[in-house]
Amino acid sequence: MRLKIASFNTWNSVRNKYNIEDKSLIIFNHLKKEDIDVIGFQELNFLSTKSLKELLQKYYSYGKYRFTNFFKRFIANENNTIFSKYEIISKKTIRLPFIPKLKYLKKSINFKHWSLFPRLVTIVIIRTDDKNICIMNTHLEYKITSLKKKQLTYIKNIISKYIEKYPTILMGDFNIELDNSYFKEFINDLKKIGMYRVEINKNTYGNNRCGDIIDNIFISKDFNVSKKGIYNKGDISKISDHFMIFVECSLD
Repeated sequence: MRLKIASFNTWNSVRNKYNIEDKSLIIFNHLKKEDIDVIGFQELNFLSTKSLKELLQKYYSYGKYRFTNFFKRFIANENNTIFSKYEIISKKTIRLPFIPKLKYLKKSINFKHWSLFPRLVTIVIIRTDDKNICIMNTHLEYKITSLKKKQLTYIKNIISKYIEKYPTILMGDFNIELDNSYFKEFINDLKKIGMYRVEINKNTYGNNRCGDIIDNIFISKDFNVSKKGIYNKGDISKISDHFMIFVECSLD
């Protein structure tokens, strides 16, 4: 069974020159053209989620927000919604640790960098023709490294429970470079439980020419990769400060 997975940080910012309807239409056309089966989004707010759901009616979707309904239209009330052509038979959103130690608290209170906001991991089980598959989508802390480490450990523990039952895929914006010691440790720890990073080693952070690779996809050993990469051309490459990444794979 062939499965094409993608991950995309849509850039929730008032500085983004594209309005929500234009962005959503570009995303819709791209998913249709590339025949994407499952995609995990980061930085979707209430209006952008609503707009995408109206267009992607042939997809199942799930993703809770950071805050309750009282704040649902607050621009920083983001989710990590997963859209899937396959039926979602189980779903869950888990809040990651997001309160730093006292010495980092002042550094965290920075609305420009969205610090001190809850970080989430969205988890769904999809039913395919062959097997049920676990898909996880996350977006880690931007600024404080110690919090990133704590969140990575938390995610690793979550994966260790699901990977025993399902072929598993983890995707998202990890806000951390490949050469970071904490992330290297995370990658190695996942290898020990049968989860591997897809080797997409091109710049995924489009507005930064230093070559940041902070968006990643991990797959369990059940999958064989046939194709992988980033979409850095066309309209889809212009609507965000990140590039969409993808992997095409099949189950053993």
